[in-house]
Amino acid sequence: MIESNWWLSARKHPHGLSRREWLILRMFAGGIRKAKIALALSLTYQTVGSYLKRGRQKLQKAGYKDLTSTHLAKMVDDGVF
Repeated sequence: MIESNWWLSARKHPHGLSRREWLILRMFAGGIRKAKIALALSLTYQTVGSYLKRGRQKLQKAGYKDLTSTHLAKMVDDGVF
């Protein structure tokens, strides 16, 4: 189940990420599949894919493997966010 505080903790971040991009990146990095993210946020599967693609581009990450919760946590610890 998705925690209701995900959206509240998602604020605008460096790299030009929008709140929605950051939310979806965090959900995906937490192991939630695109289909479940789409269902939870009332978006299409394709829209979730677009948000992930834009987020990867803004973070300059080549693939989904770079969007792990460990990687995002390290970025927070390093002061990137």
